[in-house]
Amino acid sequence: MMIQTLYSKTILDLEKEEIECINHLSIPQKYSTFLMKEYLYDIVANERNSVDVDKFDYIARGCHNLGMKSSFDHSRLIAHCRVLQDEICYHAKVSHGLYELFHARYRLFKEVYTHKTSKAVEYMICDALLEADPVTRA
Repeated sequence: MMIQTLYSKTILDLEKEEIECINHLSIPQKYSTFLMKEYLYDIVANERNSVDVDKFDYIARGCHNLGMKSSFDHSRLIAHCRVLQDEICYHAKVSHGLYELFHARYRLFKEVYTHKTSKAVEYMICDALLEADPVTRA
């Protein structure tokens, strides 16, 4: 994993146990018994309901960098969440914020990631990489 590479090159000043914990949190399906508090896995890669900080980050960056307006406010969701029975739960008053999270994600996919121009550029990059492959392997 990338974090282990950074650790081995001494770029990160972390203990070995901290690196192991980060690895386990990043890939919860493989290490679900590493931590006793299951909700910790939901913070990074939530497989229960897909509401996690990774999604908060890429939606905020995507909308900002593309100039897309979005009323999604991750700080409000974070402020109104609690852990109940080892699961991250959100207050009913932020249900519209959850809707906005998935609506912003839908818009990014519909209007940007799967847009015909984006797909055309993606295919051109794939073609260029395939053409370059024999040269880079030599």
